[in-house]
Amino acid sequence: MNSVVHDVKVATGKKPLVQKLEGLKFKRKMANGSEAMMIITKCTPPEVYEFQTKTHVNTHTTSYTIEAVTEHTCEVIYDETVEAKTAMARWNNILVGGMLGFTRKKRITRMLDGIEALVIQQHKDLVSKIEG
Repeated sequence: MNSVVHDVKVATGKKPLVQKLEGLKFKRKMANGSEAMMIITKCTPPEVYEFQTKTHVNTHTTSYTIEAVTEHTCEVIYDETVEAKTAMARWNNILVGGMLGFTRKKRITRMLDGIEALVIQQHKDLVSKIEG
């Protein structure tokens, strides 16, 4: 959630409370220079985070769901859907998605590995603080 709050602060200049993220809408500058409307559709830390990225061509919906497997392990379910506004955009998404699918999977895997490393480090810091 810290990265979400950071993204909102960068885009809006305001630092929202995590409890106030759901329903929040803001404009964000994309890497290619275009602008998108970001809408946080679900935010129930730490279990669910979902947002939409709306451009003039597509609406991307991305969600993360974290489910406890055991007392010390969890499973992260990542889901991403793209809804095109026109038939031409749909065909473009199919072509580009096929070509970039492997790259996207690697990027998401790296991101999830980073989240896992952060959670492990935070747990270690908490344990050492309690023991020390």
